[in-house]
Amino acid sequence: MDCNGEEDISFTPDRSGCWVLYTSDSYDDPNLNLLGPDGSLLRTGNHDVGENNDLIVADLVAGTTYTIEVRYSDTHGGNRGSCKLTVLPGETIPGDGGSVRARGLTGIAFTPNESGEWEFRTSDNDGDPMLFVYNDTDWWYLAFDDDGAGDLNALIIIWLEAGATYYIHAGNYDYSDDAFTVTVQQHTGGSTADVLDDIMSSIQVNAPTEMEYSHWYESGGLFVIYTSDRGDCDPILEVRDSEGNVIARDDDSWGDLNAMVVFFVEGGKTYTILADTWGGMAGSYTVTMKYSPRIFGSGSYGVENTSSFEFYPERSGTYEFRTSESWGSDPMLEIYDYAFNLIASDDDSADGVNALLTVVLEAEMSYYVLVSFHDQGEGTCTMTIAGPW
Repeated sequence: MDCNGEEDISFTPDRSGCWVLYTSDSYDDPNLNLLGPDGSLLRTGNHDVGENNDLIVADLVAGTTYTIEVRYSDTHGGNRGSCKLTVLPGETIPGDGGSVRARGLTGIAFTPNESGEWEFRTSDNDGDPMLFVYNDTDWWYLAFDDDGAGDLNALIIIWLEAGATYYIHAGNYDYSDDAFTVTVQQHTGGSTADVLDDIMSSIQVNAPTEMEYSHWYESGGLFVIYTSDRGDCDPILEVRDSEGNVIARDDDSWGDLNAMVVFFVEGGKTYTILADTWGGMAGSYTVTMKYSPRIFGSGSYGVENTSSFEFYPERSGTYEFRTSESWGSDPMLEIYDYAFNLIASDDDSADGVNALLTVVLEAEMSYYVLVSFHDQGEGTCTMTIAGPW
């Protein structure tokens, strides 16, 4: 349906289960809220459909009347805003895994029957599918991948808790209606390279054996790697390029003797990640690696532990980056340009211990936003981007 201006739309699903709500054809940055029959806020949208649009994936009950609020954070010169709102039934995959055939944008609910590493993968693709995974408790964004499975297919390997519900947003990179298959199954393990080749993953290293992982990266981007959960040892991280040059190294910058490195990958090159301990100390620690998903416009994005984003503004102007809902965490913000030069940083300029940055950015240029936390890289918050002005 077409939405002209801000609207409150009543919706009564004819079947229980997963549903997808999203906007399209908008220039005015719509924001979606889903309200229950008593008026309580059930879910706010995120902007993982790009192009200034918004998305909600949620379980709804047949015969229950919900309210979909369509609001606009930017109405360009006083316009009331306009967009197209689509509401579609999604899919549910059984707790022991399974596959669904999807076409275009799809939402999938999954409640694993066992805790452990689960694998989300696309295959049989007509286009370029992407996968996003969120949890249901607070709609945190957990993981994203575009081409990690090869042949333009996506792959996510992530630890899930039994009995908790997770939602998958699956769609194509160019927002087309091309078809693909989504498969969810337990991850059967494999080598360190198999696991770290994910867009967001963690592995445990038992020292003094060092971890060495080399990988050819098809696409460029920003990576964050850090250690945590160390036991009686002092971890060290190092990244080398294909010529063996050390491009990033850290020992103790991440608190409690943990290490963190942030490095930029050039597409079509091989990089090697080394994890060791100071003086060959015995012990164990966790290495976590995250890639920077691309975001396009203003909106709010859930952050769990140190994360980075590639921000690709569609219009030039002044943008505000702010953290909130940190709930005991102490987040920090850093923004880098396309050449990975630091252009702005902040720690506590917003309310409490939250961070706030106001920067002028150019349209259709890549910027990299790093959200980190004082407590060994661990914490949660919401990062909100407003603008441009």
